[in-house]
Amino acid sequence: MDDNDLHYIETYDIFSEGALKLIEHLKNIWHWHDFIEWDGKNLALHTGGWSENEEIIMALQNTTFWAICWEKSERGGHYYFSVPRSFLK
Repeated sequence: MDDNDLHYIETYDIFSEGALKLIEHLKNIWHWHDFIEWDGKNLALHTGGWSENEEIIMALQNTTFWAICWEKSERGGHYYFSVPRSFLK
């Protein structure tokens, strides 16, 4: 993961691109691939305390993806999202 990855996340336009490309990007850069779960509608991100995963979360927090899809966060670095059907493209 590098600054370009974070910039991609921060500037991603969920309205024109949908959520799937962003989720695929997250899956590709997430450290510990078994700490990211995607079932086609719901996304769970578990940072495992890994600093780069934490940076990804910080980049996501100010995005429209977060505003639209975020469901809850739990202590210990667990983040849960539900993607509305209209953004599953």
